[in-house]
Amino acid sequence: MMVPESSSPSPDVAAPKVSVALITYNHERFIAQAIDSVLMQDTAFDFELVIGEDCSTDRTREIVLSYQRKHPGIVRPLLPEKNLGMNRNFVQTMRACRGTYIALLDGDDYWTSATKLQQQVDFLDHHPGFMTCFHDVAVVSDAEIDAQKYAHRGVTDQDVYRLKDLLQRNPMPTCSVMFRNGFSKDFPESYYGLKLGDWPLHIFNAQYGDAKYLEQELGTYRVHGGGVWSGQNTTNQLQSFIAMFQCLSEFLERRYRNDLKAALARQYYHLSLAHYAAHETATARRSLVQSLRHVSPGNRQFVKTLWPLLLELYVPGVCRLVYHSKQRAKELLRRITALAA
Repeated sequence: MMVPESSSPSPDVAAPKVSVALITYNHERFIAQAIDSVLMQDTAFDFELVIGEDCSTDRTREIVLSYQRKHPGIVRPLLPEKNLGMNRNFVQTMRACRGTYIALLDGDDYWTSATKLQQQVDFLDHHPGFMTCFHDVAVVSDAEIDAQKYAHRGVTDQDVYRLKDLLQRNPMPTCSVMFRNGFSKDFPESYYGLKLGDWPLHIFNAQYGDAKYLEQELGTYRVHGGGVWSGQNTTNQLQSFIAMFQCLSEFLERRYRNDLKAALARQYYHLSLAHYAAHETATARRSLVQSLRHVSPGNRQFVKTLWPLLLELYVPGVCRLVYHSKQRAKELLRRITALAA
């Protein structure tokens, strides 16, 4: 990795309280706003901004270097000689972080509160049993993207998340997260091929402590066509979830094996529904078979959920017959009730 000499701190320089890990690729339209939102932080402690600039083909690197020249004591760019890919860049950026805590930020997102870092540090300092904390975010979008479908990422009805909860869903927008440094250093090779970087990280971290939701809006998540995640369709996103859970089985403790299988069963079921909606019957059947292979026989509620789709995919006539029979029975009951009135 090629790193400018001035971005490597002297061994005599004390480690900061917080390291902001910012990864960026082709974000020339957004990167200045992201960096400025870090530099505006009003804190009672020192922090550093470690930027993994992954060989952008636009002016992103040039912009990053201009900030490094203006703020050499804070901005530390990491400049690989060739493109690493999202997750390898993510891991190398985290490994370069020296702070007690790491705050995450993507180059196309930004923070909106000058006290964001201070608030999260205050919480983690006073609650040593928690590994992670996160907060609400606003959502902005390009015209071609429907931002409403992403709005749930900044809203939660739960304020403490354990590992089993995080296997169900990821409530944490990347730019809202702060966690304790020193735990998540090593990942299996399969992690680097994933299209998701933060969700498996949060699950991994949850082995060492829970995640706390802070009910304040302190940042903004940007949805745009060039986004690695927001640019994918539903089927591709579900396939990414499945690959992620398969990867997690390589480094999560064995006691979570049944929970991982249940998570895979759910994702294969949703993938089967997506293929069925697209009239891809053969692919929908294969996905449903995978769901059945992962579901626990004792999970009767989920098995009941699978039955309608199973019947529709293999004996569609029976499913339609049952539906119409129910409709006729409801209509007959309505008429009898009307006559008795």
